[in-house]
Amino acid sequence: MESVTNNFEDGKGLIRFDENGISMIGEVDSIKSGIFLKNFFADIFLFIEDDANIIFNITKLQFINSVGIKALVEWISLLKIKKPLIKVTFIYSKNISWQEPCVKPLFILSPDSVSIKAE
Repeated sequence: MESVTNNFEDGKGLIRFDENGISMIGEVDSIKSGIFLKNFFADIFLFIEDDANIIFNITKLQFINSVGIKALVEWISLLKIKKPLIKVTFIYSKNISWQEPCVKPLFILSPDSVSIKAE
């Protein structure tokens, strides 16, 4: 399996795709984070099998701005259309108060392909 790791341009966070799934760490608060995330998701799109079960771990993500959240929504919407058999499980931290309200709408957007789990 391919591995892709990108650091956010402001140096405050990173996103990684590997055999364990996708991990976001640190902070996503740059105005350019939407473009950055769209490019990252485009890069990994070819590596994701059509019937994959992806773990998307945000437990070490301290902050994500609205531009970053919008990029996540667009990615889930694109997966629904282009790869409808893919399942994504968002793992979030119970100890970071904004995470659950952030991932619940992703589940509501696509309940057949998105699940959420607290750690």
